[in-house]
Formats: sequence, C-alpha cells, structure tokens
Amino acid sequence: KAQRAATDAESEVAGIRERLHAAERESEALTAQTKALGRALEVRGGAADLVAMGLPGVRGLVSDSVQVTAGYEAAIAAVLGTVAEGVLAETRDDAFIALEAARDTDGGAIDVVIARSAPLTPATLQVITGIVAAVDVVSAPDGVLGLLSHVVIADDLAAARAAFPALSATATAGPLTIVTRGGDVCTEHLLRGGAGGETSRIALLAERDAAAL
Repeated sequence: KAQRAATDAESEVAGIRERLHAAERESEALTAQTKALGRALEVRGGAADLVAMGLPGVRGLVSDSVQVTAGYEAAIAAVLGTVAEGVLAETRDDAFIALEAARDTDGGAIDVVIARSAPLTPATLQVITGIVAAVDVVSAPDGVLGLLSHVVIADDLAAARAAFPALSATATAGPLTIVTRGGDVCTEHLLRGGAGGETSRIALLAERDAAAL
C-alpha cells in the first residue's frame, strides 16, 4: 500500500513537472512572439524621424493612439490607409510646426492628424443589420474619429453592396464610405480591395498587446 502511494506521488510530481515545463515553453514562445512583433512594429522614415525630433505637441504615430475592437482591425487600417503611419499632433498649430519641420527631412510625404480638432457628428444612417459605424469600434483622439465619422463597416462585399443604396440615401453631412471587415473600401466613386499585402501596423499592435497579456 505504501509502495502504491509512493508511486502515485511520483506520478503526480512528474505530471506537475511536465505541466510546469509546458507553461515555461509557452511563456518563452509568447515572449519571442512579442519581441518579434515589437521589431515588426519599428517604424522608419519621415514620420519616425519627425517623432524623434521631440517637437512640442507631437504625441507620436497615429496608429499608436488607435485601439480597435477585435475583428475590425483590417477595416480600420484599410480606410485610414497611410494616415495610420502618420504623426499625431496635439493642436493645429503643433501640426503646422511639425509639417514645416518635415520639409527639412528627406522622409517623403507625411500625414499629420490634429488630435484636438473639433469633433464631427457621426453621419445619421439607416439602421441595417450587419452594418456598424466605424466610430463605435474605435477608441482614438477626436482627429482620428473625425476621419472615421462617415465610415461604416460591413461584414463582407455582399453586405456592403446590398446596404450601399439605402445608406447613401440617408447619409447626412458628407459622402459615405463603406469598408468591409476584410479591408475592401467602397465609396460613391471608387472601390478598392484585393488580397494579400502586408499586415497593417494596427493589426500588429493588437496582436502584440494580445500576446503580452
């Protein structure tokens, strides 16, 4: 009986040791993933140079100030486009100073979003199942939300196509943009989409933060 108890105890210890090793391996894998994502998130070029100058009122990169509900990252990245890789300035005056400084660099064109710009009232739209206002899935400064104030998100292209006539007819204060969760962008005059391409910085940030939890 004592021998059986000892054997059971040894088996339990072995099981605990194996679970511990598995947890350590998982932790190491997550740490490596976080570091790899951190390297992928390193930004080079005009925007990064502008942030590195330490200009007054420059908060950092736009994408670093944007939090997106899981599952909508591709849509928000698609509709913001290069703006997400731009610079966020506190006020309009700060933005002008930053843009003047950017002319002295050789970093190419740079977008500067004004964080404390006057908030825009989101478009008044007909309620349609499967359609979500972009501002309802994003937490960001007023300047970014202003850019998204007339953007809605559809599940897919079929949903966007079906909803476009009704949404356009009821949209107020400006043209409407529908973007799918897969990143296809639809406006009155342009459709943009396709497959492939690099993972957006917004999606990489979300992945890094999830891995760090």
